[in-house]
Amino acid sequence: MSDRIKTAWEKALERAAGINISAEDLTRMEEMDAGKALGARYIRDTNVDLEAELDKYQDSSRENVRKGLAETLLRAISLPTDETTLQHNLRAMQGLLMLTSNKGRLQSIFTELDTLFNYYAQAYKQAYLTVRDKYERRAVQTQQALEMQTGVRMRVNVERMPEFMDEWMRTLGNLNAQYEQLLAEKKERIKEII
Repeated sequence: MSDRIKTAWEKALERAAGINISAEDLTRMEEMDAGKALGARYIRDTNVDLEAELDKYQDSSRENVRKGLAETLLRAISLPTDETTLQHNLRAMQGLLMLTSNKGRLQSIFTELDTLFNYYAQAYKQAYLTVRDKYERRAVQTQQALEMQTGVRMRVNVERMPEFMDEWMRTLGNLNAQYEQLLAEKKERIKEII
């Protein structure tokens, strides 16, 4: 037995040697990966025509590509924290609509998602203002105390205070946990349709 320490690469090769994947499974995985890549490209590039891209695949592989595409589009839908995320959400929803024959049910869920995103945006803004207001009151007191000590006029930026950032991250984590659960439920319903 050798005392030589194995590299992570060597360990991975040993584990991989014990895995048997059929050619059919390997082809299926490659087709799904192609669909995932197409989904990512579609989200980033508004010039990508999903229907034309899917038409490039034969019927036997189109379903696997479609599954990978749907998985990526569904994963791209997230809580809208900025304009870019909102645009990605809309793009992903448009793509998902192209993949289903049950557009009515899917559109109904998308309407629910829009409502969820609006509530989230309002809750996000309100939570941020609440935390900021709390720390602004403290900052005014700190600022006055420092001005009294130093005799120099100062301005304290609340949003750069570590305490503010810590509390905001905690508050945001709690808010996101609530809304992520609701978003996950909507995504499950979408999976059932697609």
